[in-house]
Amino acid sequence: MTPLGPRCGQCPAGRTGDGSREGCRLLTCRDRYCDFGVTCTDSASGPRCGSCPAGRTGDGKLGNCRKLRCSDDVCDVGVECTDAFGGPRCGACPAGKTGDGSKGSCRSLTCRDRVCYTGVSCTDTATGFRCGKCPPRMTGDGTIGGCRLLSCSDGVCYPGVSCQMSATGPRCGQCPAGLTGDGTVRGCERIRCRDNPCFPGSQCTDSGVGFKCGACPSGYTGDGTREGCRLLRCSDRVCFPNVPCSDTPTGPRCGSCPAGKMLLLYSI
Repeated sequence: MTPLGPRCGQCPAGRTGDGSREGCRLLTCRDRYCDFGVTCTDSASGPRCGSCPAGRTGDGKLGNCRKLRCSDDVCDVGVECTDAFGGPRCGACPAGKTGDGSKGSCRSLTCRDRVCYTGVSCTDTATGFRCGKCPPRMTGDGTIGGCRLLSCSDGVCYPGVSCQMSATGPRCGQCPAGLTGDGTVRGCERIRCRDNPCFPGSQCTDSGVGFKCGACPSGYTGDGTREGCRLLRCSDRVCFPNVPCSDTPTGPRCGSCPAGKMLLLYSI
């Protein structure tokens, strides 16, 4: 009560007017009840505000939409968040996941995301994808960026074997003496009789340290290995002293024995 009469206070929440008995009416959207950029819908109980615009949070009422902050838990679990002038910025999803980093956006990578290197098999498992082996002449984990060309520094050749780089990768030289194979790190093995290391007609025997070739066939000399036997020559002194000797395609040919000497028939 005032000297001039009664004075009414504010209308109840959700209404507007001078507070008198007939002076309070239900608020409507035209009363700018909702914040800028927020949709407003009139209802029997008053206006209803929609969600705040992207990057803001609140109940949608006028002045109640504020800029989001990292403290509002806007990024997914394990994702780094940085408060910036335009709002919080979420970093990359954790390894093995994909998304924009916002809350709930990070999901496990699957084979359909093309996560493996070209030509490498991919299998989806309960814990995520699994890539197969890198293509030949390459090494790595098989993922999209995880295969690279092998180099000599990767130890691709057998110990003691030379290695040279080429456009298609490293090339290994010959296996060490006594070994056979392609020269790669597991590609050299001890030569055995089954590899035919001896000269035709020379007996081969396997032993604990490798093969052993017997004597060269008659008419030949050498160590008995495949390339180690050659035809005898006159320079090998196959004829009796002072007996003439002639080399022929089939071996040396000795002349007649000196006077008073008997011809001994033997196979050269």
